[in-house]
Amino acid sequence: MMKIISQYSPPHPGPFEVNQDHVQPPNRRSVEIEEVTDDPGLVHNATCWVEEYPDEMLAGAPCGASEDIMPTKFDAIKANQEANGESVWGPFDNEEEWDLALVVDSEYEFLKLPIVRNCAKVSYPNNRSFLKTIDALPTKGPEWHCDLIKVAGDIVAQDGEMSSAKLELWWHNLVDCICELIGNPTFKEMIAYAPEHAFEDRGGNSRVYDEMWSGDWWWDMQGKLLKGATIAPVILTSDKTSLSQFRGDKSAWPVYLTIGNIEKATFVIHMMHGAILLGYLPATKLDCFSKGTRSCHRRILQPLIEAGKHGVEMVCADGRVRRVHPNPCSLCRRVAAYTHEGLRPVYRPFWANLPYSNIFAAITPDILHQLHKGVFHDHLLKWCTEIMGEKEIDEHYQKISNYPSLRHFTQGISLVSQWTGTEHREMQQVFMGVLAGAVQPMVIQAARVVLNFIYYAQFHTHTSQWAEVGYNYIDGWANAGCII
Repeated sequence: MMKIISQYSPPHPGPFEVNQDHVQPPNRRSVEIEEVTDDPGLVHNATCWVEEYPDEMLAGAPCGASEDIMPTKFDAIKANQEANGESVWGPFDNEEEWDLALVVDSEYEFLKLPIVRNCAKVSYPNNRSFLKTIDALPTKGPEWHCDLIKVAGDIVAQDGEMSSAKLELWWHNLVDCICELIGNPTFKEMIAYAPEHAFEDRGGNSRVYDEMWSGDWWWDMQGKLLKGATIAPVILTSDKTSLSQFRGDKSAWPVYLTIGNIEKATFVIHMMHGAILLGYLPATKLDCFSKGTRSCHRRILQPLIEAGKHGVEMVCADGRVRRVHPNPCSLCRRVAAYTHEGLRPVYRPFWANLPYSNIFAAITPDILHQLHKGVFHDHLLKWCTEIMGEKEIDEHYQKISNYPSLRHFTQGISLVSQWTGTEHREMQQVFMGVLAGAVQPMVIQAARVVLNFIYYAQFHTHTSQWAEVGYNYIDGWANAGCII
């Protein structure tokens, strides 16, 4: 049996070896062709091995000839500045001013220091001039659009007419944002265009799940598209943000966008700009409705429909043009018997027309809300508090001995009003010691299973062995006979 494997490393563009008509095969990384016979589990010092997607599907392959390199947006701006005799650091005077601007960022008071005014003598001596210089940068992002939306509610007003509300929706074109990310040369060595299977061993017996392109979703989705397609998995995040701390109720509801092609260690770093502000959902309270509702997602995601179906040619970070298909998830099915199941109908859901979308798979759990706040705080901790009593559990936390790197809860935990991920992790570190001698062995077993699962789930890289361990922990919870 022939198996294509290669030593795993972060994806990066490389030279193409084959020229096939319109489309070129995707790049490979240290590819070997190995004969796997009776002993596939050969020992090797490499930590991971990769099985590439079949070449005949041309996944992530560029359009045109292999030597066709197009300038990215940023390369074109640099070339234009050099052709006009302008400094590549413009509108800043030189590289030193640019570096200082990166340090200043939002610390505008720094510009008022006498040593900066008198010695540095920068071209932006105050906050206003600094912001004007930033606005003059040639690397403009996607344009802002503002839609004025009149929403008709379901409450009758005093004049007998149906009440309504006017909303402002600010948004960027989603396809333009994806083009901005996938074409940023900063990510040239940190981006992937095709799916792959990663393994711990050379024989391919133990799967490794790390980056998005190493999972099954991308691999399966690639087979549903035409040859030569490049998938751009769309990742959206949104949460209400308060703009005023001490008075007023000003708030915003930003929506951020990134793509699964960029490695996770890059787009989670704020300074790398691996995520783009897609828009602001209206945060206004809709008094014209008897129940709160939001209906602006459809407008923001509208460009995904055509782009996901037919693809859009984009200049990627390596300078090659690819036909990119932005896709959120897989196919969505409608439940016809929702009324019999006690579910509330959703009229014209925003995801209904999105190609290959499954809204139920798109809403994934996260460590903070589902594990720390949900499983641990709202379930396990409350359950154990009912068994031990609030006073006793506070006393146990207070009596935990001081130890470096462990938090000592001198006042217990019942008085803590603001719970963050940090507090939850600190509580979990000593929770087994708190329960010792105060609850039944069955409760100890259940708590140990839950805490072990939470710790394992926070690994940055998972394997097929971990999946088995996770199922064993779930089975162990069921065997403990506990219902929280």
